[in-house]
Amino acid sequence: MSGAEIAAEVAAALAEAGEAVGTGPLICTIRRANPAPDEPQNPRDEPSVGDGNPPMLFAVTGIESVQDVRDMSGMLVGVKKRTLTIDATGVAPLKSDVIAIGVAPASVTAQTMFEEILAVSPLSPGGTALLYELSLAV
Repeated sequence: MSGAEIAAEVAAALAEAGEAVGTGPLICTIRRANPAPDEPQNPRDEPSVGDGNPPMLFAVTGIESVQDVRDMSGMLVGVKKRTLTIDATGVAPLKSDVIAIGVAPASVTAQTMFEEILAVSPLSPGGTALLYELSLAV
């Protein structure tokens, strides 16, 4: 079984887990700034209407968790850790991306709330990413 096949099974398991503990798979949208065009725009061209460089949107399936942090002796330290575990079958998230939890790309509007990704930790035994754990603000 290849790493890509295992990643697809992990994605299916994340969707199934979302159905088991919630109202269905937790679909999220990663928003990434669109890189500037490679070629400079010709000043004689007609100006484009709207945003000429809209952000890119990517759908991912995930599971969200919030855990209490403990110190080395096991005592609670009064801090919570919020993570979002997402599939690795699409785009690899970057720390510079932002994410909307529970919002599919087709449902993104100007009012959609996107959250900062504080850290990205891939689970990639053998060099193939199987899933990503994103650290988010509480």
